[in-house]
Amino acid sequence: MCSLESGAESDRISGTFYCLNEMAIYYVDFSGGDDTKDGQSVANAWKTITKVNAAALVAGDSVLFKRGETWTGIVLNVTWSGALNNPITFGAYGDGSLPVIDGNNVVNCIIANNAEHLTFENIECAQGLDYGFGFSNSDFVTMTDCEAHGCGNDNVIFITGCHDCTVTRGRFYNAYERTPTVTSTGIEIADDCYNITITGAECYDNEGTYGQGISIHSHAATGIPYNVILDGCVCYGNDVYGIQIAKQNNVAESSRNILIRNCTAYDNGTGGIRITTTVANYSNGIMVDGCHSRDNGTRALFLQGDNLTIRRSMFDGVVYATACDGLKFHNNTCYLPAGAGAYALYLANARAASNEVKNCVVYCAASGGMAIGVDATVTAAEVDIDYNLYYLAAEAITAARWYWRGTAYGYADWLTNSTQDANSPAPANPLFVSVPDDNFRLQSGSPAIGAGTDVGLFYSGAAPDLGAYERWARRGATRLHLAGAHEEDD
Repeated sequence: MCSLESGAESDRISGTFYCLNEMAIYYVDFSGGDDTKDGQSVANAWKTITKVNAAALVAGDSVLFKRGETWTGIVLNVTWSGALNNPITFGAYGDGSLPVIDGNNVVNCIIANNAEHLTFENIECAQGLDYGFGFSNSDFVTMTDCEAHGCGNDNVIFITGCHDCTVTRGRFYNAYERTPTVTSTGIEIADDCYNITITGAECYDNEGTYGQGISIHSHAATGIPYNVILDGCVCYGNDVYGIQIAKQNNVAESSRNILIRNCTAYDNGTGGIRITTTVANYSNGIMVDGCHSRDNGTRALFLQGDNLTIRRSMFDGVVYATACDGLKFHNNTCYLPAGAGAYALYLANARAASNEVKNCVVYCAASGGMAIGVDATVTAAEVDIDYNLYYLAAEAITAARWYWRGTAYGYADWLTNSTQDANSPAPANPLFVSVPDDNFRLQSGSPAIGAGTDVGLFYSGAAPDLGAYERWARRGATRLHLAGAHEEDD
Protein backbone atom coordinates (compact mmCIF):
# COMPACT_ATOMS: atom_id res chain seq x y z
CA MET A 1 0.00 0.00 0.00
CA CYS A 2 1.24 3.51 -0.76
CA SER A 3 0.25 7.15 -0.36
CA LEU A 4 0.69 10.27 -2.47
CA GLU A 5 3.73 11.16 -0.34
CA SER A 6 5.43 7.91 -1.34
CA GLY A 7 5.04 8.52 -5.08
CA ALA A 8 1.49 7.55 -5.95
CA GLU A 9 -0.75 9.08 -8.60
CA SER A 10 -4.45 9.65 -8.18
CA ASP A 11 -7.37 9.05 -10.55
CA ARG A 12 -9.34 12.23 -9.85
CA ILE A 13 -12.59 10.64 -10.96
CA SER A 14 -12.59 7.49 -8.87
CA GLY A 15 -10.33 8.64 -6.06
CA THR A 16 -8.21 5.50 -6.51
CA PHE A 17 -4.46 5.78 -5.88
CA TYR A 18 -1.84 3.98 -7.95
CA CYS A 19 1.75 3.46 -6.86
CA LEU A 20 4.11 4.63 -9.57
CA ASN A 21 6.85 2.27 -8.39
CA GLU A 22 4.51 -0.71 -8.82
CA MET A 23 3.82 -0.05 -12.50
CA ALA A 24 5.37 -2.71 -14.70
CA ILE A 25 6.47 -3.25 -18.29
CA TYR A 26 5.79 -6.72 -19.67
CA TYR A 27 7.52 -8.03 -22.80
CA VAL A 28 6.02 -10.62 -25.15
CA ASP A 29 8.14 -12.54 -27.69
CA PHE A 30 6.46 -15.38 -29.56
CA SER A 31 9.67 -16.94 -30.87
CA GLY A 32 11.88 -16.53 -27.83
CA GLY A 33 9.50 -16.04 -24.93
CA ASP A 34 8.52 -18.33 -22.07
CA ASP A 35 5.24 -18.05 -20.17
CA THR A 36 6.82 -19.49 -17.03
CA LYS A 37 8.98 -16.37 -16.64
CA ASP A 38 7.91 -13.03 -15.16
CA GLY A 39 7.83 -11.14 -18.47
CA GLN A 40 9.42 -8.05 -16.97
CA SER A 41 12.54 -7.91 -19.11
CA VAL A 42 13.46 -8.74 -22.70
CA ALA A 43 15.38 -11.78 -21.47
CA ASN A 44 12.39 -12.99 -19.44
CA ALA A 45 9.67 -12.20 -22.00
CA TRP A 46 6.36 -14.04 -22.10
CA LYS A 47 5.44 -16.01 -25.18
CA THR A 48 1.67 -15.97 -25.67
CA ILE A 49 -1.34 -13.67 -25.66
CA THR A 50 -3.02 -16.25 -23.42
CA LYS A 51 -0.49 -15.28 -20.76
CA VAL A 52 -1.23 -11.59 -21.30
CA ASN A 53 -4.97 -12.20 -20.99
CA ALA A 54 -4.43 -13.87 -17.63
CA ALA A 55 -2.30 -11.04 -16.25
CA ALA A 56 -3.49 -8.70 -13.50
CA LEU A 57 -2.62 -5.41 -15.22
CA VAL A 58 -3.10 -2.12 -13.38
CA ALA A 59 -3.07 1.54 -14.37
CA GLY A 60 0.31 2.56 -15.78
CA ASP A 61 1.35 -0.92 -16.85
CA SER A 62 2.65 -1.55 -20.37
CA VAL A 63 2.61 -4.68 -22.51
CA LEU A 64 5.13 -4.57 -25.36
CA PHE A 65 5.11 -7.06 -28.22
CA LYS A 66 8.31 -7.84 -30.09
CA ARG A 67 8.54 -6.39 -33.57
CA GLY A 68 8.68 -8.90 -36.39
CA GLU A 69 6.65 -11.47 -34.47
CA THR A 70 3.09 -12.75 -35.13
CA TRP A 71 0.52 -14.16 -32.73
CA THR A 72 -2.14 -16.16 -34.57
CA GLY A 73 -5.65 -17.26 -33.67
CA ILE A 74 -5.88 -15.79 -30.14
CA VAL A 75 -7.76 -12.60 -29.33
CA LEU A 76 -6.20 -10.01 -27.03
CA ASN A 77 -9.08 -9.57 -24.62
CA VAL A 78 -8.60 -6.25 -22.84
CA THR A 79 -10.52 -6.49 -19.58
CA TRP A 80 -8.45 -4.01 -17.56
CA SER A 81 -8.73 -0.24 -17.29
CA GLY A 82 -6.10 2.40 -16.72
CA ALA A 83 -6.67 5.70 -15.01
CA LEU A 84 -6.65 9.38 -15.82
CA ASN A 85 -3.17 10.33 -17.10
CA ASN A 86 -2.11 6.76 -16.34
CA PRO A 87 -3.33 4.44 -19.12
CA ILE A 88 -2.54 0.82 -19.72
CA THR A 89 -0.38 0.77 -22.83
CA PHE A 90 0.01 -1.90 -25.51
CA GLY A 91 2.97 -1.27 -27.79
CA ALA A 92 6.05 -2.63 -29.50
CA TYR A 93 9.75 -3.09 -28.78
CA GLY A 94 12.78 -4.08 -30.80
CA ASP A 95 13.49 -3.52 -34.48
CA GLY A 96 11.68 -4.42 -37.67
CA SER A 97 8.07 -4.59 -38.75
CA LEU A 98 5.12 -4.07 -36.43
CA PRO A 99 4.11 -6.94 -34.16
CA VAL A 100 1.04 -8.66 -35.64
CA ILE A 101 -2.02 -10.06 -33.91
CA ASP A 102 -3.59 -12.27 -36.57
CA GLY A 103 -7.15 -13.51 -36.06
CA ASN A 104 -6.68 -16.01 -38.91
CA ASN A 105 -10.34 -15.32 -39.89
CA VAL A 106 -11.38 -17.32 -36.82
CA VAL A 107 -11.35 -14.76 -33.98
CA ASN A 108 -11.21 -11.02 -33.60
CA CYS A 109 -7.82 -9.53 -32.90
CA ILE A 110 -8.26 -7.03 -30.05
CA ILE A 111 -11.43 -6.57 -28.00
CA ALA A 112 -12.02 -3.91 -25.36
CA ASN A 113 -15.53 -3.81 -23.87
CA ASN A 114 -16.42 -1.53 -20.95
CA ALA A 115 -12.80 -0.49 -20.48
CA GLU A 116 -11.14 2.91 -20.27
CA HIS A 117 -7.82 4.74 -20.40
CA LEU A 118 -6.09 2.46 -22.89
CA THR A 119 -3.27 3.24 -25.32
CA PHE A 120 -2.32 1.22 -28.40
CA GLU A 121 0.87 2.11 -30.26
CA ASN A 122 2.53 0.41 -33.24
CA ILE A 123 0.29 -2.65 -33.18
CA GLU A 124 -0.88 -4.41 -36.35
CA CYS A 125 -4.07 -6.46 -36.54
CA ALA A 126 -4.81 -8.79 -39.45
CA GLN A 127 -7.65 -11.08 -40.53
CA GLY A 128 -9.93 -10.47 -37.58
CA LEU A 129 -13.18 -12.40 -37.84
CA ASP A 130 -15.39 -9.32 -37.55
CA TYR A 131 -12.85 -6.63 -36.75
CA GLY A 132 -9.24 -5.94 -35.92
CA PHE A 133 -9.54 -3.35 -33.14
CA GLY A 134 -12.98 -3.52 -31.52
CA PHE A 135 -14.11 -1.04 -28.87
CA SER A 136 -17.57 -1.12 -27.29
CA ASN A 137 -18.65 1.20 -24.49
CA SER A 138 -14.99 2.01 -23.91
CA ASP A 139 -13.62 5.45 -23.13
CA PHE A 140 -10.35 7.38 -23.39
CA VAL A 141 -8.85 4.97 -25.91
CA THR A 142 -5.85 6.18 -27.92
CA MET A 143 -4.46 4.50 -31.03
CA THR A 144 -1.23 5.80 -32.58
CA ASP A 145 0.56 4.45 -35.66
CA CYS A 146 -1.40 1.22 -35.67
CA GLU A 147 -2.54 -0.86 -38.65
CA ALA A 148 -5.42 -3.20 -39.36
CA HIS A 149 -6.24 -5.04 -42.55
CA GLY A 150 -8.03 -7.99 -44.05
CA CYS A 151 -10.70 -8.10 -41.35
CA GLY A 152 -14.30 -9.24 -41.83
CA ASN A 153 -16.53 -6.15 -41.84
CA ASP A 154 -14.41 -3.57 -39.93
CA ASN A 155 -10.72 -3.06 -39.38
CA VAL A 156 -11.45 -0.65 -36.49
CA ILE A 157 -14.81 -0.08 -34.80
CA PHE A 158 -15.97 2.27 -32.05
CA ILE A 159 -19.54 1.42 -31.08
CA THR A 160 -22.14 1.62 -28.31
CA GLY A 161 -21.29 4.88 -26.64
CA CYS A 162 -17.50 4.94 -26.81
CA HIS A 163 -16.24 8.42 -26.02
CA ASP A 164 -13.07 10.49 -25.82
CA CYS A 165 -11.16 8.25 -28.20
CA THR A 166 -8.50 9.13 -30.77
CA VAL A 167 -6.82 7.51 -33.74
CA THR A 168 -3.63 9.19 -34.94
CA ARG A 169 -2.13 8.12 -38.26
CA GLY A 170 -2.11 4.45 -39.20
CA ARG A 171 -3.33 2.40 -42.19
CA PHE A 172 -6.63 0.53 -42.30
CA TYR A 173 -7.30 -1.41 -45.46
CA ASN A 174 -8.76 -4.45 -47.22
CA ALA A 175 -11.65 -5.06 -44.85
CA TYR A 176 -14.10 -7.36 -46.60
CA GLU A 177 -17.81 -8.05 -46.40
CA ARG A 178 -17.81 -11.24 -44.35
CA THR A 179 -21.47 -10.75 -43.43
CA PRO A 180 -23.52 -9.93 -46.56
CA THR A 181 -24.91 -6.37 -46.76
CA VAL A 182 -23.01 -5.31 -43.62
CA THR A 183 -20.78 -2.24 -43.90
CA SER A 184 -17.10 -3.08 -44.32
CA THR A 185 -14.83 -0.21 -43.32
CA GLY A 186 -11.36 0.95 -42.54
CA ILE A 187 -12.77 2.75 -39.48
CA GLU A 188 -16.37 2.68 -38.22
CA ILE A 189 -17.82 5.06 -35.59
CA ALA A 190 -21.39 4.16 -34.63
CA ASP A 191 -24.27 4.25 -32.19
CA ASP A 192 -24.08 7.14 -29.74
CA CYS A 193 -20.29 7.43 -29.68
CA TYR A 194 -19.00 10.93 -29.03
CA ASN A 195 -15.81 12.97 -28.69
CA ILE A 196 -14.00 10.89 -31.30
CA THR A 197 -11.05 12.30 -33.27
CA ILE A 198 -9.38 10.59 -36.22
CA THR A 199 -6.25 12.37 -37.47
CA GLY A 200 -4.10 11.46 -40.46
CA ALA A 201 -5.53 7.97 -40.93
CA GLU A 202 -5.18 6.26 -44.31
CA CYS A 203 -8.18 4.07 -45.19
CA TYR A 204 -8.15 2.27 -48.52
CA ASP A 205 -9.23 -0.74 -50.59
CA ASN A 206 -12.02 -1.73 -48.22
CA GLU A 207 -14.26 -4.09 -50.12
CA GLY A 208 -17.89 -5.10 -50.52
CA THR A 209 -21.35 -3.77 -51.30
CA TYR A 210 -20.86 -1.17 -48.56
CA GLY A 211 -17.07 -0.96 -48.63
CA GLN A 212 -16.02 2.40 -47.16
CA GLY A 213 -12.94 4.14 -45.88
CA ILE A 214 -14.56 5.77 -42.83
CA SER A 215 -18.19 5.36 -41.79
CA ILE A 216 -20.01 7.41 -39.13
CA HIS A 217 -23.54 6.15 -38.62
CA SER A 218 -26.39 5.14 -36.39
CA HIS A 219 -28.70 2.17 -36.49
CA ALA A 220 -32.49 2.31 -36.18
CA ALA A 221 -32.53 2.37 -32.36
CA THR A 222 -29.39 4.44 -31.67
CA GLY A 223 -28.22 8.01 -32.08
CA ILE A 224 -25.78 9.15 -34.71
CA PRO A 225 -22.34 9.88 -33.18
CA TYR A 226 -21.57 13.48 -32.22
CA ASN A 227 -18.56 15.69 -31.58
CA VAL A 228 -16.56 13.77 -34.17
CA ILE A 229 -13.56 15.13 -36.07
CA LEU A 230 -11.91 13.59 -39.12
CA ASP A 231 -8.77 15.63 -39.76
CA GLY A 232 -6.28 15.06 -42.56
CA CYS A 233 -7.50 11.57 -43.38
CA VAL A 234 -7.02 10.02 -46.82
CA CYS A 235 -9.60 7.54 -48.14
CA TYR A 236 -9.11 5.94 -51.55
CA GLY A 237 -9.82 2.84 -53.58
CA ASN A 238 -12.76 1.78 -51.44
CA ASP A 239 -15.47 -0.13 -53.29
CA VAL A 240 -18.24 2.35 -52.46
CA TYR A 241 -17.49 5.57 -50.51
CA GLY A 242 -14.41 7.24 -49.14
CA ILE A 243 -16.25 8.85 -46.20
CA GLN A 244 -19.91 8.32 -45.34
CA ILE A 245 -22.13 9.77 -42.61
CA ALA A 246 -25.48 7.97 -42.47
CA LYS A 247 -28.42 8.56 -40.14
CA GLN A 248 -30.77 5.59 -39.72
CA ASN A 249 -32.61 6.50 -36.50
CA ASN A 250 -35.89 8.34 -37.10
CA VAL A 251 -35.45 10.78 -34.21
CA ALA A 252 -34.96 14.52 -34.53
CA GLU A 253 -31.48 15.36 -33.23
CA SER A 254 -29.73 18.65 -32.58
CA SER A 255 -26.43 19.42 -34.28
CA ARG A 256 -24.11 16.43 -34.23
CA ASN A 257 -21.07 18.69 -34.56
CA ILE A 258 -19.27 16.42 -37.03
CA LEU A 259 -16.28 17.99 -38.80
CA ILE A 260 -14.57 16.53 -41.88
CA ARG A 261 -11.50 18.73 -42.24
CA ASN A 262 -8.57 18.67 -44.66
CA CYS A 263 -9.46 15.17 -45.83
CA THR A 264 -8.90 13.67 -49.29
CA ALA A 265 -11.17 11.11 -50.96
CA TYR A 266 -10.25 9.72 -54.37
CA ASP A 267 -10.70 6.71 -56.63
CA ASN A 268 -13.60 5.36 -54.59
CA GLY A 269 -16.06 3.23 -56.52
CA THR A 270 -19.29 5.18 -55.98
CA GLY A 271 -18.50 8.47 -54.27
CA GLY A 272 -15.96 10.51 -52.37
CA ILE A 273 -17.92 11.99 -49.45
CA ARG A 274 -21.56 11.13 -48.70
CA ILE A 275 -23.87 12.61 -46.03
CA THR A 276 -27.21 10.86 -46.11
CA THR A 277 -30.26 9.64 -44.22
CA THR A 278 -32.66 6.73 -44.65
CA VAL A 279 -35.41 8.19 -42.45
CA ALA A 280 -37.68 11.22 -42.23
CA ASN A 281 -35.51 13.04 -39.68
CA TYR A 282 -32.30 14.32 -41.21
CA SER A 283 -28.64 14.46 -40.24
CA ASN A 284 -27.93 17.79 -38.58
CA GLY A 285 -24.86 19.97 -38.13
CA ILE A 286 -22.10 18.47 -40.29
CA MET A 287 -19.23 20.45 -41.82
CA VAL A 288 -16.89 19.60 -44.71
CA ASP A 289 -13.98 22.02 -44.50
CA GLY A 290 -10.86 22.25 -46.68
CA CYS A 291 -11.34 18.83 -48.30
CA HIS A 292 -10.59 17.48 -51.77
CA SER A 293 -12.76 14.83 -53.42
CA ARG A 294 -11.68 13.72 -56.88
CA ASP A 295 -11.77 10.92 -59.45
CA ASN A 296 -14.55 9.00 -57.70
CA GLY A 297 -17.16 6.87 -59.42
CA THR A 298 -20.57 8.58 -59.46
CA ARG A 299 -20.25 11.70 -57.31
CA ALA A 300 -17.58 13.72 -55.60
CA LEU A 301 -20.06 14.81 -52.92
CA PHE A 302 -23.60 13.76 -51.96
CA LEU A 303 -25.53 15.87 -49.45
CA GLN A 304 -28.78 15.27 -47.61
CA GLY A 305 -29.49 16.87 -44.27
CA ASP A 306 -30.06 19.92 -42.09
CA ASN A 307 -27.60 22.73 -41.41
CA LEU A 308 -24.79 21.30 -43.49
CA THR A 309 -21.78 23.53 -44.11
CA ILE A 310 -19.49 22.83 -47.06
CA ARG A 311 -16.66 25.32 -47.35
CA ARG A 312 -13.23 25.92 -48.87
CA SER A 313 -13.25 22.49 -50.51
CA MET A 314 -12.49 21.14 -53.98
CA PHE A 315 -14.76 18.73 -55.81
CA ASP A 316 -13.58 17.08 -58.98
CA GLY A 317 -16.81 15.50 -60.25
CA VAL A 318 -20.52 15.81 -59.53
CA VAL A 319 -21.86 17.50 -56.40
CA TYR A 320 -25.48 16.49 -55.67
CA ALA A 321 -27.52 18.03 -52.86
CA THR A 322 -31.05 16.86 -52.12
CA ALA A 323 -33.56 17.56 -49.35
CA CYS A 324 -31.26 20.07 -47.67
CA ASP A 325 -32.42 22.66 -45.15
CA GLY A 326 -29.95 25.34 -44.13
CA LEU A 327 -27.19 24.26 -46.55
CA LYS A 328 -24.23 26.66 -46.64
CA PHE A 329 -22.15 25.85 -49.72
CA HIS A 330 -19.46 28.53 -49.52
CA ASN A 331 -16.11 29.13 -51.23
CA ASN A 332 -15.85 25.80 -53.00
CA THR A 333 -14.30 24.87 -56.32
CA CYS A 334 -16.40 22.52 -58.47
CA TYR A 335 -14.48 21.07 -61.40
CA LEU A 336 -16.46 18.90 -63.83
CA PRO A 337 -14.22 16.91 -66.19
CA ALA A 338 -17.08 15.12 -67.98
CA GLY A 339 -19.71 16.38 -70.41
CA ALA A 340 -22.81 14.56 -71.68
CA GLY A 341 -25.24 16.25 -69.30
CA ALA A 342 -23.32 15.73 -66.05
CA TYR A 343 -23.67 18.52 -63.48
CA ALA A 344 -20.92 20.23 -61.51
CA LEU A 345 -23.55 21.11 -58.90
CA TYR A 346 -27.18 20.00 -58.71
CA LEU A 347 -29.76 21.05 -56.11
CA ALA A 348 -32.88 18.95 -55.66
CA ASN A 349 -35.79 18.99 -53.24
CA ALA A 350 -34.85 21.88 -50.98
CA ARG A 351 -37.00 22.04 -47.86
CA ALA A 352 -36.58 25.62 -46.59
CA ALA A 353 -35.60 29.12 -47.67
CA SER A 354 -32.06 28.96 -46.35
CA ASN A 355 -29.88 27.07 -48.84
CA GLU A 356 -26.92 29.12 -50.08
CA VAL A 357 -24.38 28.67 -52.86
CA LYS A 358 -21.94 31.56 -52.64
CA ASN A 359 -18.34 32.43 -53.50
CA CYS A 360 -17.84 29.33 -55.60
CA VAL A 361 -15.96 28.62 -58.81
CA VAL A 362 -17.65 26.21 -61.23
CA TYR A 363 -15.47 24.96 -64.10
CA CYS A 364 -16.89 22.70 -66.83
CA ALA A 365 -14.01 21.19 -68.78
CA ALA A 366 -15.89 19.32 -71.52
CA SER A 367 -18.62 20.15 -73.98
CA GLY A 368 -22.05 19.23 -72.62
CA GLY A 369 -21.11 19.62 -68.96
CA MET A 370 -23.79 21.44 -66.94
CA ALA A 371 -22.59 24.23 -64.67
CA ILE A 372 -25.47 24.13 -62.19
CA GLY A 373 -28.91 22.61 -61.91
CA VAL A 374 -31.91 23.46 -59.74
CA ASP A 375 -34.77 21.05 -60.23
CA ALA A 376 -38.48 21.77 -60.40
CA THR A 377 -39.08 20.85 -56.76
CA VAL A 378 -37.00 23.85 -55.63
CA THR A 379 -38.39 27.38 -55.67
CA ALA A 380 -36.56 30.67 -55.91
CA ALA A 381 -37.38 31.34 -52.26
CA GLU A 382 -35.56 28.18 -51.16
CA VAL A 383 -32.12 28.97 -52.62
CA ASP A 384 -29.73 31.91 -52.65
CA ILE A 385 -27.16 31.42 -55.41
CA ASP A 386 -24.83 34.37 -55.86
CA TYR A 387 -21.24 35.64 -56.14
CA ASN A 388 -20.16 32.62 -58.21
CA LEU A 389 -17.80 32.42 -61.17
CA TYR A 390 -18.69 30.00 -63.98
CA TYR A 391 -16.48 28.84 -66.83
CA LEU A 392 -17.29 26.66 -69.82
CA ALA A 393 -13.87 25.66 -71.13
CA ALA A 394 -15.20 24.06 -74.34
CA GLU A 395 -18.30 26.15 -75.11
CA ALA A 396 -19.66 29.66 -75.27
CA ILE A 397 -21.77 30.91 -72.38
CA THR A 398 -24.76 30.96 -74.69
CA ALA A 399 -24.80 27.15 -74.46
CA ALA A 400 -27.68 25.86 -72.35
CA ARG A 401 -25.64 24.77 -69.35
CA TRP A 402 -27.59 26.43 -66.52
CA TYR A 403 -30.69 24.47 -65.54
CA TRP A 404 -33.55 26.17 -63.71
CA ARG A 405 -36.70 24.29 -62.69
CA GLY A 406 -37.21 22.26 -65.85
CA THR A 407 -35.42 24.34 -68.48
CA ALA A 408 -31.78 24.65 -69.49
CA TYR A 409 -30.61 28.18 -70.32
CA GLY A 410 -27.60 30.07 -71.52
CA TYR A 411 -26.06 32.28 -68.89
CA ALA A 412 -27.97 35.48 -69.71
CA ASP A 413 -31.32 33.69 -69.67
CA TRP A 414 -30.35 31.91 -66.44
CA LEU A 415 -29.91 35.28 -64.76
CA THR A 416 -33.29 36.47 -66.00
CA ASN A 417 -35.35 33.38 -65.30
CA SER A 418 -33.79 32.22 -62.05
CA THR A 419 -33.16 35.66 -60.53
CA GLN A 420 -30.00 34.08 -59.05
CA ASP A 421 -26.35 35.22 -59.41
CA ALA A 422 -27.26 38.92 -59.50
CA ASN A 423 -23.85 39.87 -58.06
CA SER A 424 -21.74 37.22 -59.76
CA PRO A 425 -18.93 38.21 -62.14
CA ALA A 426 -19.36 37.41 -65.82
CA PRO A 427 -18.31 33.85 -66.73
CA ALA A 428 -14.58 33.68 -67.40
CA ASN A 429 -11.53 31.47 -67.03
CA PRO A 430 -10.63 31.47 -63.30
CA LEU A 431 -6.94 31.02 -64.18
CA PHE A 432 -6.15 28.04 -61.98
CA VAL A 433 -2.45 27.31 -61.54
CA SER A 434 -2.69 23.87 -63.19
CA VAL A 435 -5.90 21.99 -63.94
CA PRO A 436 -4.09 18.78 -65.03
CA ASP A 437 -2.33 18.68 -61.67
CA ASP A 438 -5.51 19.39 -59.67
CA ASN A 439 -3.94 22.65 -58.53
CA PHE A 440 -6.95 24.96 -58.23
CA ARG A 441 -5.14 27.87 -56.65
CA LEU A 442 -5.64 31.19 -58.40
CA GLN A 443 -3.04 32.86 -60.55
CA SER A 444 -2.50 36.61 -60.54
CA GLY A 445 -5.16 38.34 -62.58
CA SER A 446 -7.85 35.74 -61.91
CA PRO A 447 -11.35 37.23 -62.09
CA ALA A 448 -12.14 35.20 -58.95
CA ILE A 449 -9.84 37.35 -56.80
CA GLY A 450 -11.80 39.75 -54.62
CA ALA A 451 -15.13 38.93 -56.32
CA GLY A 452 -16.91 37.37 -53.33
CA THR A 453 -19.01 38.40 -50.38
CA ASP A 454 -18.30 38.00 -46.67
CA VAL A 455 -19.66 34.63 -45.48
CA GLY A 456 -17.66 34.54 -42.26
CA LEU A 457 -14.42 33.00 -43.53
CA PHE A 458 -10.96 34.54 -43.45
CA TYR A 459 -10.08 36.72 -46.44
CA SER A 460 -7.48 39.32 -47.40
CA GLY A 461 -8.14 42.44 -49.41
CA ALA A 462 -11.42 44.30 -49.77
CA ALA A 463 -13.54 41.19 -50.46
CA PRO A 464 -13.12 37.41 -50.40
CA ASP A 465 -11.81 35.48 -53.36
CA LEU A 466 -14.00 32.86 -55.02
CA GLY A 467 -13.30 29.16 -54.80
CA ALA A 468 -11.46 27.00 -52.33
CA TYR A 469 -8.33 29.14 -52.00
CA GLU A 470 -7.98 32.64 -50.61
CA ARG A 471 -5.05 34.41 -52.23
CA TRP A 472 -2.88 36.97 -50.43
CA ALA A 473 -3.11 40.52 -51.73
CA ARG A 474 0.64 41.12 -51.39
CA ARG A 475 3.80 39.06 -51.30
CA GLY A 476 5.43 38.33 -47.97
CA ALA A 477 2.36 38.89 -45.83
CA THR A 478 2.37 37.15 -42.47
CA ARG A 479 0.36 33.96 -42.78
CA LEU A 480 -2.63 33.26 -40.57
CA HIS A 481 -3.69 29.65 -40.25
CA LEU A 482 -7.41 29.42 -39.66
CA ALA A 483 -9.57 26.32 -39.95
CA GLY A 484 -10.81 25.95 -43.49
CA ALA A 485 -8.75 28.84 -44.89
CA HIS A 486 -6.25 27.99 -47.63
CA GLU A 487 -3.78 30.81 -48.18
CA GLU A 488 -1.11 31.55 -50.76
CA ASP A 489 1.34 34.39 -51.25
CA ASP A 490 0.80 36.51 -54.33
